[in-house]
Amino acid sequence: MLEKLHTAKGTGTYLKYLKKIAKLKVLLIDDFIMQNSTSDEVAWLIVDVIEEKQQTGSIIVTTQYPVNLWHKKLPDSAIADALCDRLIHTAYKFQLK
Repeated sequence: MLEKLHTAKGTGTYLKYLKKIAKLKVLLIDDFIMQNSTSDEVAWLIVDVIEEKQQTGSIIVTTQYPVNLWHKKLPDSAIADALCDRLIHTAYKFQLK
């Protein structure tokens, strides 16, 4: 998905691709923030996707990190705040052991 978003930005079809994602019934983001090298640009792409999708259907996010560590894993606290605002406050959380 991230590669397609980068391509869409370069070809001027970014908003069209975001609308396509919004039409999905469920969006699954697997292994969220597993890479330490998540750049600001990539993180903001994820914020855009979640912001577009959150009003039109379900989002499932899997990660090995609890929410309280997201600020340490993401490159910018503003990005972490934006993601938490969009995901956490309306979420059902399941923690597996």
